[in-house]
Formats: sequence, structure tokens, C-alpha cells
Amino acid sequence: CNLHSEAGHFVSRPSLFSESVFQRRTFKKGRIHGAPMGYSDDDGTLAVRIARDAVEAHVAPRTLHTFSVPPHFDEKAGVFVTINQHPEGLLRGCIGYPSPSFPLIKALVEAAEGACEDPRFPPLGKEEADRVVVEVSRLTRPELFEVR
Repeated sequence: CNLHSEAGHFVSRPSLFSESVFQRRTFKKGRIHGAPMGYSDDDGTLAVRIARDAVEAHVAPRTLHTFSVPPHFDEKAGVFVTINQHPEGLLRGCIGYPSPSFPLIKALVEAAEGACEDPRFPPLGKEEADRVVVEVSRLTRPELFEVR
């Protein structure tokens, strides 16, 4: 699969060339009120690998692979997983958690499995898994602001 990332948004595209992972280095470090978002390119790559594995495990069905994750993947974070058809780019499913209710690792798996069962579409089939793009969007912590 090919990986692409932009401003906290990570994408895994199916590859016709090899099973190895290739990453385009176009990630822009996001900043919130002058502070960095706190996730690296490698974190985004790992998040996409986890989400794609969760999608493939869900439709196979099979057990998820084990991933070694950095400690901050155990911190609560909001996340969305989007599945698009490839190469058409049409939406196939999108589910997520806007609030940081679960540790990132759990939110990734739950959102990926949910995207496979998005009620707007028929459930994602095993035969479709190699023809979809998996995107991960990690959300910043919600902040209260006053409107005058």
C-alpha cells in the first residue's frame, strides 16, 4: 500500500507494485494556537497501518495483528477513519469519534470497524478490501470558546 499524509490526515492507498510501504513526504506539521499537534509522520504511518489492518481483519474475518505503539497512542484522542473506493475516490464509509473518549489505539480500531459497517452503505465485503483507500484523521482536543 502507499501512504500519504497531510496536516494530521493520513491515507493508505492500495499498491499494484509491491507489498512494501511507501510514504510520500508531504506531511505538514499542524499547529494549534502556535503549539505543534504532537504527532509525527511515523505516528501517522502507524495509525494508517492499524486502521487498514482493522478493516482487513473485520472483513476477513481474522484477528488483528499486534502493533508496537508509542505511549501517546494510549492517550485519549478523537479520530475518524474514512474508506473511499479506489481509484474512483467515492465515499464507502466514514465513522469516528469527535471527542477524545477512547485511547487513540482503541479509537482507531473501533472507527475502522465502524467505517466498514457505515449504515449509509452496504457492509464492506472482503473482495472490496484491496480496492479501497483508508484515511485517518486525528482530531485536536475540543476547546471552549466564547462568542460575543
